[in-house]
Amino acid sequence: MTHLCLFMSAYAIVKKPMEVYLNNLVFIGNELFLLFSSYFILTFSLYVPALQIRYDFGFAYLVIFGLTTAWNITLLMILVIRDIYEMFRLRKVKKQQVRKRHLSEMMTPEGI
Repeated sequence: MTHLCLFMSAYAIVKKPMEVYLNNLVFIGNELFLLFSSYFILTFSLYVPALQIRYDFGFAYLVIFGLTTAWNITLLMILVIRDIYEMFRLRKVKKQQVRKRHLSEMMTPEGI
C-alpha cells in the first residue's frame, strides 16, 4: 500500500494531472496524507508494546486527520465560491452584450 501511495504522490507532483492548480494541490495533499497514514497504521498494532505510546500516536493521527479534512473542506469551499462568482460574472457580461446589441438594433434605421 505504501508503494502505491508513494508512486501516486510522485505522479501527482511530476505530472500535475488536473487542469486547476487548487485541484492539483488537493490531490497531492491527499496522496501525501494517505502515504503518511499508511505508515501510521503500524503504530496502532502490537509492534508498539507500550499502550501510552499507541494512544499518543493515535491522538497525533487524529489531529493530522482533522487538519487534512479541514484543508479539503476549505479548498472545496474556495472552489465552489470561485465558480459561483465566475458564473454570475459571465451572466452579467452576457446581459450587457444582449442589452448593447438591442440598443444598437434600435439605433439603426429600418429599411436600410
